[in-house]
Amino acid sequence: MNLFRWRLVVLFISLSWSALVFRAAQLQLTQAAPSALSDRAKKQFYSTKPLQQMRGTLFDAEGFPLAYDIPAYSLFIDPSRVQAPKEVTRQLSAHIGLSRKVLNKKLKQKNKKFVWIKRKLSQNQMETIKSLNLRGLHFRKEYRRVHSLEESTNALLGKVGLDHTGLSGLEYSLDQKLLQRPKSYRSYLKDARGIPLLDNFFFYMRQHQSKDLTLTIHSDIQHKLYEEVKSQIEEVQAKAGWGIIL
Repeated sequence: MNLFRWRLVVLFISLSWSALVFRAAQLQLTQAAPSALSDRAKKQFYSTKPLQQMRGTLFDAEGFPLAYDIPAYSLFIDPSRVQAPKEVTRQLSAHIGLSRKVLNKKLKQKNKKFVWIKRKLSQNQMETIKSLNLRGLHFRKEYRRVHSLEESTNALLGKVGLDHTGLSGLEYSLDQKLLQRPKSYRSYLKDARGIPLLDNFFFYMRQHQSKDLTLTIHSDIQHKLYEEVKSQIEEVQAKAGWGIIL
């Protein structure tokens, strides 16, 4: 009986090794060239994603910057790495303007490895949060659009969304020119399950310069016209108004 069992064990090991040898030969000789296997391995451990690009600056006819980008930092979290959720919630709520209820809901998403907490934070906010040394928090560098004259040019320039593409006005109609193609990309390492290794998140970046544009408007004239129309609307209590300078 013992001899029979021993023979079964030997047979099982022999068959297992034979299957492994057959599979290795099949991969090497019939299914793919070595270079293809190497490419497949790279895809398993490296990934490339598009970066948020800088938009080109919009200048008025005299070279004054009407719309331009400044660095911003978007906070995201890996809920599975947070060790003290209540403490993280308490400290973050004091710095980013989100309620503890909203933060708790985000931290409870343990099945996710990437959850946005707050987009477009300032550099001071980013540095303050980093100084808290809270595990599981990470930042992605993005950009925030600034309009120099705000009210007097907002209707003309329009708006830019969180993804940094134009939504209205000149920001929308000139979007393809302000955001040069091809896009910029980031590459990062990931583990065998496809989860980014956040400590090595930015492995390398390939940047492309966006295009600046000069408009025909004069910001000082635009501002004076805006103030005059605004005062007349308030004086006669009109719903809206517009003006033309000849």
